[in-house]
Amino acid sequence: MLMKYEISGQFSERIRIVRAIAIILVVFVHAYRTEVSYAGQTITLPIPEWFEILQTIISKIIASSAVPVFFVISSILLYCKDFSYTDNLKKKIKTLLIPYLILNTFTIIVFAILQNIPMLSKFFMVEDRIIANWDIFDYINAYTGYRNGSPILYPLWFLRTLIILNIFSVLIRKIMERYPDIFMILATIIYLLVWNFDTIVYLHVYSFFYWILGCYIVVKKIDIERYKCLPIIFILYGIIIFADIKSDIYFFGDMIHNISKLMGLYVIIAGCTRVNNLKLKSILLYISKYSFCIYLFHEMQLSYVRKLCGYFLPLEFKFIFCEYFLCSIFMIIFCILISMLINKISPKIYGIVTGNRI
Repeated sequence: MLMKYEISGQFSERIRIVRAIAIILVVFVHAYRTEVSYAGQTITLPIPEWFEILQTIISKIIASSAVPVFFVISSILLYCKDFSYTDNLKKKIKTLLIPYLILNTFTIIVFAILQNIPMLSKFFMVEDRIIANWDIFDYINAYTGYRNGSPILYPLWFLRTLIILNIFSVLIRKIMERYPDIFMILATIIYLLVWNFDTIVYLHVYSFFYWILGCYIVVKKIDIERYKCLPIIFILYGIIIFADIKSDIYFFGDMIHNISKLMGLYVIIAGCTRVNNLKLKSILLYISKYSFCIYLFHEMQLSYVRKLCGYFLPLEFKFIFCEYFLCSIFMIIFCILISMLINKISPKIYGIVTGNRI
């Protein structure tokens, strides 16, 4: 059995700050765009090369470490305490599976309704999401993502992966207890060398590595509270970011990107120790309170808010530049307000949808 891994009040606060930073980055992952698609039409946006590079750095490199952060945190919070296989699965049905089913079902219903409203249909007539043309296998794919790796509400692949990892959580714990270093080394080799496919039976390769890393931290009792992000780390991270931008020309490009994600995870976790401003800290802690809600609600709304911006605003760079940053900030605020509203109207429904996290 794992020896207790202490979670102090300071460490708990640090996790919440890290969670807030990570969810902000997740929103920016989905803010990236160089084109916008409507029914039967794709428009390339008039953006300069430097802005495309800036988007790549923020949304595809720095923000790519956000989801690994959540896997590591989820793993640490599970393995830091004793749990039985049955009790853990019962809990995950409430906190993961039920929200997963509800949100995918809600997305299907929204698409079906809006695709039949003439004024709005052009924004929702995505080729593989025309609900009226679906057969039983399309519905199965909408919930499992067996064709393209993701369910109809794309970000929910994360919940699906967490469900799978929790199914094997006890087995992973037993192996890690007996062979922690060997298991970690093997997982690292797989993480660095498996390039040409992203998933194995719905399990993202890198998610397995970061889940193992969280378990390893608990088993080896690694005190991540004492790690601080030194200036030299920022310099090294800047170098790896530059290499990652050019990684498509390297034979080991995927490995470089994986190293970049791992270093980014360290920078996020260690760098949050530099958040000393009380006002900033309080804002991040407040965002963290709604991090799961932001995760659940942001993707579809952000996508269509930006489509509306592209439809009603001139396709000029100054508007596109503002959209990238302002729409992301707006969506975080919007998701928090919507969450508060739903919680006020029906705390019970809100609790079911969010897995009773608040």
